[in-house]
Amino acid sequence: TQAACVSVEELDIPANGDLATAAVAAAVYPGGNQLVEDATLTLPAKRLIKTVSETVDGQDIMYLEFPSETITRSGYNIRRKNFAAAAVKRDKLYTIAASARSDQFNEDKKQLLQHIVRSFRLR
Repeated sequence: TQAACVSVEELDIPANGDLATAAVAAAVYPGGNQLVEDATLTLPAKRLIKTVSETVDGQDIMYLEFPSETITRSGYNIRRKNFAAAAVKRDKLYTIAASARSDQFNEDKKQLLQHIVRSFRLR
């Protein structure tokens, strides 16, 4: 499992309008894959997802922070710290997510991942 990763997704807006859950799912299941190399990925409980909405350069952006877990085929539990941003433009949901393994997470990595996510803009 990678120490740190970044993903960008373009999604249909969910029918139920729950942009936060769609953004979290895009981060946890990049490309829509729920199984990756025989590992099982699970979405975090809603109570663990922190969201803040801001208007940046005229664009409404939702920032998210949440944990995720991957259970490997051998049963090892890999925990990650995730940061994401989501915005809607032209009837599509765009997301960026950056994450790091919890066992390799520190304040410097947190600042880097937050900087990556906060640089997200739609043109």
